[in-house]
Amino acid sequence: MDNIERDTQALLEDEEFNQNKNEVFLYLEELRESGQTNMFGAVNFIQAEFECSQHMSRRYLVAWMQGYKDEEE
Repeated sequence: MDNIERDTQALLEDEEFNQNKNEVFLYLEELRESGQTNMFGAVNFIQAEFECSQHMSRRYLVAWMQGYKDEEE
Protein backbone atom coordinates (compact mmCIF):
# COMPACT_ATOMS: atom_id res chain seq x y z
CA MET A 1 0.00 0.00 0.00
CA ASP A 2 1.49 3.33 -0.98
CA ASN A 3 1.31 6.58 1.00
CA ILE A 4 -1.70 7.94 -0.90
CA GLU A 5 -3.69 4.76 -0.24
CA ARG A 6 -2.72 4.86 3.45
CA ASP A 7 -3.71 8.51 3.74
CA THR A 8 -7.02 7.83 2.00
CA GLN A 9 -7.72 4.88 4.29
CA ALA A 10 -6.92 6.98 7.36
CA LEU A 11 -9.29 9.74 6.22
CA LEU A 12 -12.08 7.24 5.60
CA GLU A 13 -11.55 5.70 9.04
CA ASP A 14 -11.63 9.14 10.67
CA GLU A 15 -14.84 9.99 8.84
CA GLU A 16 -16.45 6.69 9.90
CA PHE A 17 -15.25 7.20 13.48
CA ASN A 18 -16.69 10.70 13.72
CA GLN A 19 -20.00 9.75 12.09
CA ASN A 20 -20.67 6.89 14.51
CA LYS A 21 -18.93 8.08 17.67
CA ASN A 22 -21.99 9.40 19.52
CA GLU A 23 -24.06 6.32 18.76
CA VAL A 24 -21.24 3.98 19.82
CA PHE A 25 -20.64 5.95 23.03
CA LEU A 26 -24.34 5.71 23.93
CA TYR A 27 -24.20 1.98 23.26
CA LEU A 28 -21.13 1.67 25.50
CA GLU A 29 -22.89 3.50 28.33
CA GLU A 30 -25.82 1.11 28.07
CA LEU A 31 -23.47 -1.87 27.93
CA ARG A 32 -21.60 -0.65 31.02
CA GLU A 33 -24.83 -0.12 32.94
CA SER A 34 -26.11 -3.58 31.97
CA GLY A 35 -23.07 -5.28 33.51
CA GLN A 36 -23.10 -7.71 30.59
CA THR A 37 -19.31 -7.53 30.19
CA ASN A 38 -16.18 -6.06 31.66
CA MET A 39 -15.66 -2.97 29.54
CA PHE A 40 -12.17 -4.10 28.57
CA GLY A 41 -13.98 -6.87 26.65
CA ALA A 42 -16.32 -4.48 24.86
CA VAL A 43 -14.41 -4.52 21.57
CA ASN A 44 -16.19 -7.68 20.42
CA PHE A 45 -19.58 -6.19 21.35
CA ILE A 46 -18.83 -3.03 19.35
CA GLN A 47 -17.71 -5.07 16.35
CA ALA A 48 -20.87 -7.16 16.39
CA GLU A 49 -23.27 -4.27 16.98
CA PHE A 50 -21.78 -1.82 14.48
CA GLU A 51 -20.19 -4.21 11.97
CA CYS A 52 -16.84 -2.47 12.10
CA SER A 53 -13.26 -3.71 12.23
CA GLN A 54 -11.48 -4.71 15.39
CA HIS A 55 -9.16 -1.73 14.90
CA MET A 56 -12.09 0.69 14.70
CA SER A 57 -13.78 -0.96 17.69
CA ARG A 58 -10.63 -0.44 19.74
CA ARG A 59 -10.51 3.21 18.69
CA TYR A 60 -14.06 3.73 19.91
CA LEU A 61 -13.41 1.97 23.21
CA VAL A 62 -10.18 3.85 23.90
CA ALA A 63 -11.84 7.20 23.11
CA TRP A 64 -14.82 6.34 25.32
CA MET A 65 -12.54 5.30 28.20
CA GLN A 66 -10.46 8.45 27.73
CA GLY A 67 -13.62 10.47 28.37
CA TYR A 68 -13.90 8.88 31.81
CA LYS A 69 -10.24 9.55 32.52
CA ASP A 70 -10.65 13.19 31.50
CA GLU A 71 -13.65 13.57 33.82
CA GLU A 72 -11.61 12.31 36.77
CA GLU A 73 -8.82 14.83 36.21
